[in-house]
This record gives sequence, structure tokens and C-alpha cells, in this order.
Amino acid sequence: MQSDLPNSDSSAPKPVDQLQADGNTPVTPKKTLSKKVILIAGGVLLLMLIIGLGVLFGGSDKKALDSKEKAETSQAPAPSIEQVKTTPPAPDAQNPSQIMVYGAWTGQTTVIKAVDLGSSNSFLVATLPLEIKKVSVLSSQNLLYIDQVDTKDHGKRITVYNIKDKSSSLSIPASAGYVIDDYVLSPDKKYLAIWEVSFAQGSQVLQGGKSRVYAVDLSQPSVKNLLYDEQVNLTNPIHYPRAILNSGKVFADMFLPNDPNGGAGWAYGMSVVDFDGTNKRNLENMKAGTYGTQPSLSPDGKYLVFSGYDGSKGDGKAVKDGYRQALLTPNTVDVLNTESLKRFTLPNLTNANTYAASNWEVQTGNIILTVLSKESSQTGVFSYNLRTQSPNEIVVPSQDTTAYGYISKLNESKALIGTQDTSASNLGNLGENYAYAFTQLALLDFPSSKVSFVSLEDSFAQYITLLPSNYFETVLGIKTIAQAIPQPTYIDMYSDKNAEKKNLQLYTFFLKSDLSPQRLKQQSTPIQTSSKQNKNSPTCEQLAETQCQATGIATNTEAYEDCVKTNKNINKDSAKNEGRCHDSPLYLYGQTGKSVRVKIQTPIYNTIPASEGEYAITLSDNGAMVIHGKAHQSIAYDYASNAKRITPPTKGNVVSKTDVERVLREYADKLGLNPKETADLVTAGITKVTSPYAFISFFNQEQSEQILPISFSPKPDNYLNVVFYFKLYDAKPDFTPASPIFPAPLKRSGFTAVEVSEMVE
Repeated sequence: MQSDLPNSDSSAPKPVDQLQADGNTPVTPKKTLSKKVILIAGGVLLLMLIIGLGVLFGGSDKKALDSKEKAETSQAPAPSIEQVKTTPPAPDAQNPSQIMVYGAWTGQTTVIKAVDLGSSNSFLVATLPLEIKKVSVLSSQNLLYIDQVDTKDHGKRITVYNIKDKSSSLSIPASAGYVIDDYVLSPDKKYLAIWEVSFAQGSQVLQGGKSRVYAVDLSQPSVKNLLYDEQVNLTNPIHYPRAILNSGKVFADMFLPNDPNGGAGWAYGMSVVDFDGTNKRNLENMKAGTYGTQPSLSPDGKYLVFSGYDGSKGDGKAVKDGYRQALLTPNTVDVLNTESLKRFTLPNLTNANTYAASNWEVQTGNIILTVLSKESSQTGVFSYNLRTQSPNEIVVPSQDTTAYGYISKLNESKALIGTQDTSASNLGNLGENYAYAFTQLALLDFPSSKVSFVSLEDSFAQYITLLPSNYFETVLGIKTIAQAIPQPTYIDMYSDKNAEKKNLQLYTFFLKSDLSPQRLKQQSTPIQTSSKQNKNSPTCEQLAETQCQATGIATNTEAYEDCVKTNKNINKDSAKNEGRCHDSPLYLYGQTGKSVRVKIQTPIYNTIPASEGEYAITLSDNGAMVIHGKAHQSIAYDYASNAKRITPPTKGNVVSKTDVERVLREYADKLGLNPKETADLVTAGITKVTSPYAFISFFNQEQSEQILPISFSPKPDNYLNVVFYFKLYDAKPDFTPASPIFPAPLKRSGFTAVEVSEMVE
């Protein structure tokens, strides 16, 4: 049930320009406590912060962010919803009447598709080159994207593609010596602000290079207005565009690539400049240390929303636990009027909480908040209604123990939810922001709390946008609602019993496995100024723990566990975090005192203990290993697959979600895993299998070593490297795979190494 907080004034909300503020300092609630944030809104080398990609969790309204001090936190009225007209006409409550546009990679191309959320009908919108990123729908006829993307994830041009003619209608090339990293579109999709970079010769990081920001009118694409032209160094943050208005005015955040001081490089201040490059100024009320998340533009372009910091925890620029205080504990939610440039704090939000993420929801015009609090009842994801000035929790129930993430509200009775594969290989950049691919979509019915599946044609779907159901009808002749609901057709690739399958090539799915570590290295990995600095960001769980501890929550409490769970989930789905939430444990056993050197021969990150891929280890009792004077039971890290194209195994078992643990224990026993290794495998499998059914298998030793190559000195007497494979299904597939072939159980005499990891499709 919805529970509205009282307004600070019994009268109707005042217009934004009548609020109490001088334009230089934010109006903050008069509170005493304060706290903070998720990684995505405040943590890890995070180059793109909480990136509204799809704030996790969601659903029916349940609880408001209430407290005994709410009268104290209601001093400043907020902008009225009448001025922020973002809510579209509500479609029929029983039928979402919308399509979700998504992108997927094949071995040779990028496909842009749409699935009707009412009927599950899917259709192809466009087939594009493989090496592109950030696809935007300009109109029912045109797509826009960054084209000719190189191995550093930089493009040579921006292309506008005509869907009907299946050809490029115009292109905007990068300037000589530069490549395109990112862009933002104006709400009316007429203007473009482009961020271009140039690395120093031979350098693998942006530090020491150059940065430029251009503004372009898409009706005159040959004219590029240079707004910023800067050298990249460790003393002066550069500008990169966060928003461009329908007037052409550009708002830029100030970003310090490879920031050695406080983790994330963004939020060093904001500036605004006119379309032609004139009237450039820094915003005094948006200085470094006063906000902690990257601003998000409202659908009508009138406001920027972000999580602010009121200084109650100390200097916002001071580094604490590896992050600047304002990024670690943002404790207000603020809006900036893009015309008056005045900044205001939203009421009815206590500054005793941390607001890890603050983003506009295009479908409703509400603000989606991720909140961390001492009170478990106030930790979670909330929708803030500007008209009523009240936050209400968004709750997504589990379905058969499957945890869904909130994507967007569709109408008053339904929301779109989904599950994502958060392994590094499945980080993508076909949508607005870097995000993990969805492996399953569903509709949540608020009144009944029931979940209904939405069929996807592709294993990994990168969310791009939501559109009206017949948006492409004029161009493609598609009438999605009128078509019959398609029935799934299964190709029995896994069975060796069907003769007609023998001539079929095995399906090969494509992964950009080096995308995540590449971008982290280029823009986020800190330049090391001290040998004592940790060269790796923490795991998302460690980061969540740090953030929750910063709120003052006592450990070993239900509130602390709730906080860590909420924040960890958000950290998984943040593009900032870029695939840092899956550990791949390596276990070593042997004679106590034996010295071993290990090198991981594919990019790794998020390591425990910290390392760039090489370890000097002394073996100890009971499988422990001593590294830098400390004992560890395993080495944990995230890795980028060394194999870019992967042919999945075909022999295994199709099981229901409830049988995953049983089957994995059987596999572990036959492979010769010990109780610790088995327990870790089972935990990982239960977490990763989010669908009602799954095909479970594993790659053989040779394939596993191609995916994750590791060298040892001396070589192990016995070595098992096994990458498990999970393929998820919404319904039980109509095939019976052949039984897997197990190698001889692992022997454990002498020096033994065991590596276990997982891959989900």
C-alpha cells in the first residue's frame, strides 16, 4: 500500500522557481544524521556511475522513507509535477501496449530487435555491424550509434542508420587524431554532445592524453562546435557531457581519469556552456564535494537529478576508505533547474540515509532512488513522486526463488522486470549505458504480485529503450498486438539421438569478454602513486560492506545484512562496476612450506588478495596459502575469457531450478571436488540459475584452459580446471541431452591445483 509523507506546507507544492534557495548553495534538510551509498552510486572504479541502467529491484508500492525526524527534513518544497511533465498517457491497464527494444551480438553482426510486452511477439528492427556501441532510437525510421569501434572501445564515427532503406543516412566522423568515447542526445533528439579522446602514443590509459567535447545539430552534421579542448592530467579534471538540452545548452561533469584520489573519477564539479561554445561557466553550487552521483536529465530536459551531500559527515572531498566522502555517503537528493541553474533539495527524505542512486524514470516522470539506511525498513529501491513529494518502496517478489531486478513501470498495474547475467563477459554497451545483458524478462502485476514471462529470441538482451507498441509499424509494417503469440521452437542441439541434427553446426555465441577490463584499465584504474595503494577495486560485496558501515549500521544485524544485499545487487548492475561481481576461486594444496608462483594469463581484476595476475604463494595446512604474510583459503578474482567465441558443450542435464544443487553435487563428486570446493560450486550455481529450468554441463580440461589459462611454477602434480556451463530456460526444453562424459576423478597426491568457474547463457 502507498503511504504518502506529509508535505512541509499544507498548501499545494510551490513551483520550483519559488523555492527557498539562493542558487549557490543547496537547500538541505535540517537533520543530524547522515550516511551513504552503493557502489554504483558511489564506489569502485567506477567510471560511469550508477548509471541508471536499470535500477535494481522494483514492484508494488510498499513502504515510505519515514522517520521520527521527517518534520525536520521537510523544510524545502520540491518542484511540482506540473512543471516536470514526464508522464505519458497511461495505456490499457491489462495490456502494457509497449515494446522493449534491445540489442544482441551474434558472431558476425549486432541485431537490434523489439519484443512486444503484451504478446511476446518479437521482430527484427535492424542488422548492424558487430563493432558498434550505444544505440539510440531517433525515430521510427532512424537509429543512431557509435560506429567502427576498435579494441579500446572507441569509435571512428557516429552513424545514423535508416531502418527502412537499411543504409546509413549520415555520419559524423571523429576529429583527426581522436576517437569517440560517448555522446548524449537532447530530449527532442535534434542535438548531440560528443566526447572524443586521444591517448598519448603508446599509452594504455587516458591519463596523459587529450579530451574534447563537441556539440552538433543533427540537421547540420558537418558542423561540429568545439566546446572543450583539454589535456588530461592528474591536477585538472576534464569535462565530459552529461546532458544537452533542446536549446543546445550542454551540461558537463568534471572527470579525472585514472583518479588516484578517492576511487571514482567523476563529480569533480559541473559546468554549462551554450551550443556554440560561448557563455561557458562552472556552477558554483555544483562544486566537488557537494554531490556523489552523476546527474540524470529529466525527460523534458528541465531538471537534473542527483544524490547530493550536505557536509554533515565531514569534508566531501576528503578521502575515506578509498573514496571521496561525497561519493561514499551522499545523503540528500537534489535537482538542478537547467534554466535558472538553481539547486534544490527534495523534501521528505531524511539525511540520515544514503542515496546511492538517483535517476529519472522516463515512463512515469518519477525519480528512482536506491537507499541505504540504519533501518532495514528504509533500505531498498524507492520511487519518489514529485507531485506528492513522497517516496514509496518498489518491491519485486521472487518467483520460484528467482530474484528479478526492476526495469521500469509500464502503467499503474504492471512493471517490467528481468534477470541479468552479471559475469564480466556479459557486460555490454548497446544501450544508453554499459550494462549487463538480460537473460530473462517478465511482467509484474502489482495487484496480484504475479509474474508472467516475456519470451526472448536471444540468450543475452541488452536493454535499449521502451516504445509504444506499434512504433515501427509505418516503416516495418509491424502490428505486434494483432499477431498470434508465437510458440517456442526448440532445436535439439544437445542430443546425439536425432540424426537430422548431425549436419547442423553448433550454435556459437559471441562475448565481448575484454570490454570490461579494457575500459576499467583505460579510464578507471588509479594511477599508482604509492606502492601501498591497492591496485584493484574491492569486490562489490566488500564495497557494499564499506558503504553500509559508513551509514553507521551495526554489523551482525538484520539491518546490516539487508543493506549489504541491496547495495551488492546494485553494484552488480552498475556500469561503473563493470562486471566485478563474480569470483573465480583457485585452490592450491600441497606440502606445508612449499613455494609456488601462479600467473593468470588472461585479464583479471577485483582480486582477493590484490594482484595484477601474478602470485608468490607459500602453501600451508589444510589448503591454506600464505600471500604477503596473510593466509587465504583460495585466490578469488574476476576474469575476462581468453576465448572470444565459445562453442558450448552439448552433453549434460536439463534440470528444474530445485534440482540444481543435487546435480551439481553429483558432478562435483564425479569430478573429485572436496567439500569446500563443492559448497562454493553449489552456492555459485544456485545464484546463477535464475530461471525455472537450466541445461547444466561443463567444458573439458582443454576448453577450460583456453577460456581461463593459468601457469604454475612448479607445475602441479594434479590439476583440474573446470568451467561450468549453465543455459537458462523459461520453460522445460523439449529435448534430452546425452549424459556428460566425466574425466577420472581428480587425484590429490603431491601439489594439486583446482580452478572452478562458471559461465551462464
